[in-house]
Amino acid sequence: MPSSIYPKPLVSQRVIMLHSTSSPLPAPMLMQPSAPLWRRLLALLYDNLIVLAIAFFVTFIYTLCFTWAAGENVQASEHRLILQWTLLPLQISCFMGFYSYFWLKNQATLGMQTWKICILSTNGHCLTLKQCLIRCIGAILSFSFLGLGYFWQLYDSQKLSWHDRLSNTKIVLIKY
Repeated sequence: MPSSIYPKPLVSQRVIMLHSTSSPLPAPMLMQPSAPLWRRLLALLYDNLIVLAIAFFVTFIYTLCFTWAAGENVQASEHRLILQWTLLPLQISCFMGFYSYFWLKNQATLGMQTWKICILSTNGHCLTLKQCLIRCIGAILSFSFLGLGYFWQLYDSQKLSWHDRLSNTKIVLIKY
């Protein structure tokens, strides 16, 4: 007999249960322990491989369309500069879109589901789009300081990273 505090929900049941941002989450989920750093990093690695593949595909299509639209002038320096400066925001949008979509839809990305962790809002409600976007920007900042924002979790009393704090979210273990 499993020693859980609530029955094991199916992913579809969890989505229905957590879908509304106005209704609070079940109390047992909010009391779950924070996910350890190693699970978070492995889920991040798994997810970023998927995001990388999506970004490659989007970049290929965008470059193909840009080259077709520019025609023979694609070698001109102003066209190359435009292409270079528009690709970075496009790739960041792929990153933010992937994570925001899964966080809003399932409270977990594919990598997070694999490692049995999910994301919750600290106020007891489901994440909002604003929280997702703040979390994505905060994750970029956390990573850009040599990963210090991620490793901060090891020294934080509540086991929260920088982007957890910025977005008022928490990544917890899913115990069944």
